[in-house]
Amino acid sequence: MLGGTKDTYSWAIEMATWEDKWERVASLPGGGQGYAALVKPRGADGPVRFLKVLSDNRRERRERMRREIACYATLDHPRIPKLVDSNPDAFGNPAVVPYLVSEYVGGRHLEDLVGEHGYLRADDAFDIALKLLDTIAYAHGQETVHRDIKPSNILLRDNQRSEPVLVDFGMSFYEGEDRLTPAGQEIGNRFLRLPEFSANSANKRDPRSDVTQCAGILFYMLTGLTPRNLRDEHGSAPHQTPSAREALARHQDIDLLALLDVIDRAFDPVIHARWDSAELLSAALRTIRIGVSDSRGDESEDDIFARLKAAMERHDEQRLQQRLAQLDQVFWRMREATNAITGEIPGLITTQGGYAIDPGGGRATGMLGILKASDSSGYNPSYLIELQGTDIVVSLDGIAAFRFPATDATTNPDAVRSYTRIAFLKGLGSRIGG
Repeated sequence: MLGGTKDTYSWAIEMATWEDKWERVASLPGGGQGYAALVKPRGADGPVRFLKVLSDNRRERRERMRREIACYATLDHPRIPKLVDSNPDAFGNPAVVPYLVSEYVGGRHLEDLVGEHGYLRADDAFDIALKLLDTIAYAHGQETVHRDIKPSNILLRDNQRSEPVLVDFGMSFYEGEDRLTPAGQEIGNRFLRLPEFSANSANKRDPRSDVTQCAGILFYMLTGLTPRNLRDEHGSAPHQTPSAREALARHQDIDLLALLDVIDRAFDPVIHARWDSAELLSAALRTIRIGVSDSRGDESEDDIFARLKAAMERHDEQRLQQRLAQLDQVFWRMREATNAITGEIPGLITTQGGYAIDPGGGRATGMLGILKASDSSGYNPSYLIELQGTDIVVSLDGIAAFRFPATDATTNPDAVRSYTRIAFLKGLGSRIGG
């Protein structure tokens, strides 16, 4: 028997090393956490496999690799690599170097393909996106969320555009099991930074983040542009920038306005307003017409391009006009509710001021109050009417007072009046009620 800690560790390292079973065929570019290579079975014929050896020995990195191995061992899907070999029993011993061997997905990264061509045709882009959504729908069904979907983590098997494979599950987690990403730590994905992945967010484990990243992949394939953030410094979503409009207008064989509607929802900063599942986004994408030219008679290519670009600009303008109408309607319903109160209770008057509306930012602000005519005491809060996804939130003096579906602003005005009435009666009661 081996005696002593040093001898035990030496034995574990010797028994756990990948070289005992595998022979290196070629080295590959590795990530920041490990060494990568192509290997084959030592002393025997067999298919070439992919090897990953962890080089960063921090506990968190070891745990993430253990998680990746568990994912590959558990998930059984044609577009997720299959685990061939690993040393999972050695993860509790910091002296043992973790490794995994998986099937080798021969082919280039999606990042390389788009970089070479600038962008992909709509039919290729949609096909890859739909297959990617099918893959994550399966993973979500197994209670696994990837959290790091980006072009460099998508391989095209045998360089076939029709065979995307999702790799690198090192950032993934199982529902109810993740302990690696606390609220104070940010999840880094420079391809598309999501608000829920910020350092102070407690919502880093939501499957809808994967769905949003898949929408980002589709946008990237169609435009060649990296989305980066859901909103830029001007408040524009990735598909609303001038460069994105120009890039999308190149696709003359797609219903661009229908696509913009789908991406509007996918890129909403509020996660609860986005597509709830991979299946729902996939179904929405399948309704979009592609493969049919949108040319009209003898239009030139420049004419078609200009018309499509103008149509997208009208889409953005119509969206702003809709937001303006919703915010404005809420203000007037609030004003009607306060006027009704002063009409029912003698001695009270309505006051207002500073009304300002920002449809691009989805917010309206100002002052609205109910005061006693005799001494001007009463309730006179500042208000913020804000679009939050498909909802409108009304805050009074910085505190959320009520929330309702944005469509209620025009279709159910009585509900908005009722919410306002209750909030202002409570405010009055706390100040002048006896």
